[in-house]
Amino acid sequence: MKVVHINLHSQDVKVQDIDEQVVRMYLGGRGLGAYFLNQLLPSPQSVDPFDPENPFIITPGLLSGTPVPSASRCTFTAKSPLTGAYGYSTVGGHLGSELRMAGIASLVITGRASHPVYVSITDEEVLLNNAQHLWGKDTWETEDTIKEELGDVQMCSIGKGGENRVRFASIIHDRSRAAGRCGMGAVMGSKHLKAVAVRGEQGIPIADVKLLKETFFQVTDALQSNWYYPIFSTYGSPSGMLASKVMGLLPTKHYQEGGSFDEIDAITGETLYDTFVTRNLSCSSCTVHCDRVFSVNGENGGEVGSGCEHYHMCNLGTNLLITDLESILRIVNQLNKLGIDVGDTCETISWLIECGEQGLITAEEVGVPVSWGDAQAVEAIAELIARREGIGAVLAEGSERASEHVGQESTAYLTTVKGMSVPANDPRGDPVWGLGFAVGVRGADHLSFMSVIHRIQDKALARKIYGDGSFAEYRKTDRKGFLVKQDEDAMAVIDSLGICKWNYTALTYTYTLEYMAQFATAVTGFPFDEKALLEIGERIYHTEKVFNMKMGMNRSHDTLPHRFVSEPLKTGLMKGNVVPLESMLDDYYKARKWDVKTGLPSKERLQSLGIDIEEV
Repeated sequence: MKVVHINLHSQDVKVQDIDEQVVRMYLGGRGLGAYFLNQLLPSPQSVDPFDPENPFIITPGLLSGTPVPSASRCTFTAKSPLTGAYGYSTVGGHLGSELRMAGIASLVITGRASHPVYVSITDEEVLLNNAQHLWGKDTWETEDTIKEELGDVQMCSIGKGGENRVRFASIIHDRSRAAGRCGMGAVMGSKHLKAVAVRGEQGIPIADVKLLKETFFQVTDALQSNWYYPIFSTYGSPSGMLASKVMGLLPTKHYQEGGSFDEIDAITGETLYDTFVTRNLSCSSCTVHCDRVFSVNGENGGEVGSGCEHYHMCNLGTNLLITDLESILRIVNQLNKLGIDVGDTCETISWLIECGEQGLITAEEVGVPVSWGDAQAVEAIAELIARREGIGAVLAEGSERASEHVGQESTAYLTTVKGMSVPANDPRGDPVWGLGFAVGVRGADHLSFMSVIHRIQDKALARKIYGDGSFAEYRKTDRKGFLVKQDEDAMAVIDSLGICKWNYTALTYTYTLEYMAQFATAVTGFPFDEKALLEIGERIYHTEKVFNMKMGMNRSHDTLPHRFVSEPLKTGLMKGNVVPLESMLDDYYKARKWDVKTGLPSKERLQSLGIDIEEV
């Protein structure tokens, strides 16, 4: 496997073999991103996210492109423009697989081009192409144009959001697959990098074909026998909307209404499927096919899209109170074309509406009449954000920075952690997720842990995975720090292998870490088992933590918005609850073997994981 270094300023391209020991220690994907970012940016506190010196790193998962079920994912890593801290975002589809098929372990992109460019990659060469004709185009237009120029390629690109350095700009692959978190699209824009296109035809060598085949059939049979498989493979992640209502997890009216939503039936996965879905779709190597292609009508005729997830339904539906599903789907397409993250777009707009209700900003200052449930106003403001025009120029900074413009009182209505929006789950309804949001290295982030064993409430399964059936108790919060820690380590592994974590959590842990270890061994020939993978996951997580330590971050940054620790939940299984964060943080730090007072690992702890601690 190759590491390709691209300097956009000098237009130099250098290719080198990756060190086998680095693969053994960090795998690929998210793990390699963490390794290279810390190697290339040893003093992150002195580099602005938009500086040419901020590396932009693309790393396919170690198993992406192989026949391993659901192994397709790819990670983008850089210092985050949104949080000013460690940043990464992942995407499924086919991009990660195509990069691995081209023999690439990592693309490391530095510098800033003098004019817009896009990178094209084949088995034989890496080229920088003029992209001035693409600058200003949305992501769908960009993809269509590049495919007309290059033919059958897999690619990712930025829209107006990335070009204008919206701090939560996303990177879009295959029209609807978004690497949305942390503003990685804005880093691309700052480098005048419009797109990356790849065509790989090398194939990936398999060390043990027999083991790969045996494990493949075991995993496929197990997944398709899982009780939730027919539901999830039909309706996708929105199949969980009704359960989220029952548990009081919905972010209703910017988390003011306490987790429930009376008009939930209008925006469930079942309603979406029955009304707008035309067919299901899968990422490469996946038998679950949880994505859904939809068709909606509009003023200019019908429009096709895909990728409307639980995340979209909650942020646009219950958060902004938009109950017209066709409007939600239209906005999903709009945000993908503009290349801005749905979560932080909806957070900034819902925060703006609440600030208006509190008299902290006037209608004249906003410039666009906006209220709860107003889909057209959301579309108008999203366009302003992407263009950085009018109120959009303020909101494009993210709600935390925007609050500096509106005034100190407006910070009481923020629902962000480390500058990034809470991802469509009310933590008062699930304090375990509140803890996970608080300690996340990239901010409020459900994907870094995705603990669900206590939601499933299966004690036998909890004993099997975590060694203790009490972790399946939903209302219990003590010792849940170990649960979050263990799941963080597992998710770091899954992201680094390139496997879709929905197959791990949504399908009730059927796709076990032991299976993943067998796949990793079969592909690489290196001996892995579950224990070894979890140790690697712990190393990856700590490597990301080191970056934030260099930024001066500590326990004081592992916090939650005032609303979640002070205002009781109004509905759901945890009605009347707030997140008991401080005691849960103590428990988490102890599970991590960190200093409880500072919330940081010692140099000895880092050294025990094989992490260079000279610069910490």
